[in-house]
Amino acid sequence: MGVCGSSEAAGASLPVAGGSWGGLSLRDFDVFSNFGNYMPRTHCMSTAEGSTDWLWVILLGLGTLGVIGAYARIMLFWRKAYLAEAPQDRNTKMYDLAQIFLWCAICGYAMSIVMFFWPAYRLLAVLLVMLNLWSWKFAANLEGFGVSLQAKRLERELAESLTREKAELERLVAQRTSELERMTDEAEAANRAKSDFIAGMSHEIRTPMTAILGFAELIRSGDLTPEEQAEHAETICRNGEHLIEVINDVLDLSKIEAGRMEVDHQASSPRRLLEDVDSMLRHRAESKGLKLEVVGGADLPEAIVTDPTRVRQILTNLLGNAIKFTESGSVTIRAWMDGGADGSPWLVVEVGDSGIGIPAECLEAIFQPFRQADATTTRRFGGTGLGLSISRNLAELLGGTLSVQSELGCGSVFTLRIPAPSASAGDYEAGAGTAHADDASAVECRGSRVLLADDGADNRRLIGHHLRKAGFRVDEAGDGAEAVRRVLEGEGSFDLIVLDMQMPVMDGYTAARTLRESGWVGPILALTANAMHEDRERCLTAGCDEYGAKPIDAPTLIATCRTLIEQHRRPARAA
Repeated sequence: MGVCGSSEAAGASLPVAGGSWGGLSLRDFDVFSNFGNYMPRTHCMSTAEGSTDWLWVILLGLGTLGVIGAYARIMLFWRKAYLAEAPQDRNTKMYDLAQIFLWCAICGYAMSIVMFFWPAYRLLAVLLVMLNLWSWKFAANLEGFGVSLQAKRLERELAESLTREKAELERLVAQRTSELERMTDEAEAANRAKSDFIAGMSHEIRTPMTAILGFAELIRSGDLTPEEQAEHAETICRNGEHLIEVINDVLDLSKIEAGRMEVDHQASSPRRLLEDVDSMLRHRAESKGLKLEVVGGADLPEAIVTDPTRVRQILTNLLGNAIKFTESGSVTIRAWMDGGADGSPWLVVEVGDSGIGIPAECLEAIFQPFRQADATTTRRFGGTGLGLSISRNLAELLGGTLSVQSELGCGSVFTLRIPAPSASAGDYEAGAGTAHADDASAVECRGSRVLLADDGADNRRLIGHHLRKAGFRVDEAGDGAEAVRRVLEGEGSFDLIVLDMQMPVMDGYTAARTLRESGWVGPILALTANAMHEDRERCLTAGCDEYGAKPIDAPTLIATCRTLIEQHRRPARAA
């Protein structure tokens, strides 16, 4: 912006800068034009004839106004957008840049228009100071503005990140959907299995109950020969035993799933275990015309340390299944000793048959609860599908394994392997001799007085019959309160109290605690249909000395009663 002239003569000819309005001259107050000593630009833009070149003045003025208008619109939008954001979200660096644009517009374009008609050069200097302040404020820290320059790349990276996140989300949704479908399939399969189990259980219960009720009705009719009565009674007993097996399987599975199944390691004879299983199931095999062969290897020791009850349960189940699923041919059970990886002794028992076999795809499924090879097998042979699941779990509790090899139509071989540390024959004989010692005390227990408390008249009649037949004198009570009253009121000296634990008025648990708290120290035998481990503990905690599960086994009941009475009398004799 050059100065066209600064002489007094030039100044005198300036109509605007040196002119006057109402007697006042710009020289009187216009510090920004040095009191009229500089000319407006219009005085410098003249034609060849020396007049003002108004065409170009107007074009330059309109063009500059257009740029100023655009700058103003941008600035207004910028400020409006800036103020619309919350204070913590405002981009101060971008607003500083907007201020620079504003002052650039003022200095460069607005002052250009002004100086066409008013040479305010000193005002321009002031405005340039403002522009410098905003420019250097902005330039002092350019890192924040660098982010704005990266906006395109950041936008691209954000889009790519969103695409990846979308793909990952879709993958997770698909995975979760697949898992949900799998879980739904498993739940439906479990539901079908349990439905099949309930149907099978209904069959397993109703079939023997039909025989029990039917043959009981025939016996009650009285129109039978003694041989027929004995045969019908044997049928009733056999079907009742089957019912107990079904119930025991369900209870065992419940205990296993709850983690409450326990094993009791003791000295045991492997040959005796084989003999027990043989004696229990040989009749069943022979009734089907099957050849049953039991082979004990020459290397079997006299005694090993294991849980004989659980081993017997496993072998009984395996041999029973082999007989059930074999229509003709033979069933074989073989046992021998084998060395483990560390050289420790293991008992190996194989149960093989020439039966229907198992499809390859079902070899693991048969060890799951409520499962057999297929529904046809269940309908044809019956069963609850619990035995093999229980047997494998028992084998694992004993520290061993249970596996199977089979070929459809050619038979199966189940192999049980369990640790079998050696035990002395003397330890086994000592354990086996306990029962004989208890039998020797039977004579001393004859005439012992027993109080039997049970709210079921049929149970009292049955249990009382067995006790009286064994030589006990039996008094009866219909509930726990009556039993407590008869003991504490001294109606007689009782050698033993047999308490049913589920009774009205006062149950057996309360009765046992009441008797103990009242000072009665005689033996108490608990009888209950609840046959879980925690039920036994609850009975003993209440003050009972021993526990028995219903339905009762008469020989076991009599032996337990004799043992309790003898154990109570032994300290008294010693005193």
